[in-house]
Amino acid sequence: MKQYYPDQKQRDEVLEMSKNIPSINYQFSYNKTQSQSVNIQKIDNSQQAQGGSMGISPDIGEKPIFDYKEKVFYNETDLFVKKMIIYDSLNYINFTDTGKSKTILGIETKEAIGKYKDVDVIAWYAPLIP
Repeated sequence: MKQYYPDQKQRDEVLEMSKNIPSINYQFSYNKTQSQSVNIQKIDNSQQAQGGSMGISPDIGEKPIFDYKEKVFYNETDLFVKKMIIYDSLNYINFTDTGKSKTILGIETKEAIGKYKDVDVIAWYAPLIP
């Protein structure tokens, strides 16, 4: 598996840009068959211009629900004043544990690798978080 490593100039540029990224708050709810993330709006009195955000792409909707039992995700949305439910199948990636581990923010994590289409995927997960 080949990984891309940015050069020092690119790393410095990313670090500089990330200094002023506004914080975005989410509430994550889950059970054995479904999960949902909801953006929690908070008042911002900073008087700073709002820029773009880095993170999860909004193309899956504002409040998507992932149904693992049915293997679909769906989202209710307003499209030109018409309510619609948008859904699609979930794409699964078969991950293999690499045996590597590290502590992230005080939580012990493990590394797993997989492949989605032609893309190598690296995931760090916390076994102690259900």
